[in-house]
Amino acid sequence: MSENGLALVGNEELAVNFKALVNEIVGLQDQIEELKSENASLWDFNKTAAISIEQLWKIVREDIQGLPVPDGIDLRSMT
Repeated sequence: MSENGLALVGNEELAVNFKALVNEIVGLQDQIEELKSENASLWDFNKTAAISIEQLWKIVREDIQGLPVPDGIDLRSMT
């Protein structure tokens, strides 16, 4: 045992552990990129949905019912 209480290991074991950690990091980086892509797709959908909802409110309230569109939170600002 070393002075700090950790067991000393051989270079071969360190190399195997290092390689496993590098592989794990690469895998995590790939997952991050996939999640970024999915997140961007969801934001694009949210923007489209917000515009669609606004258009629907305008058609139903103003054009069909002849009433003003109620004020609310502008969902496009979330994108």
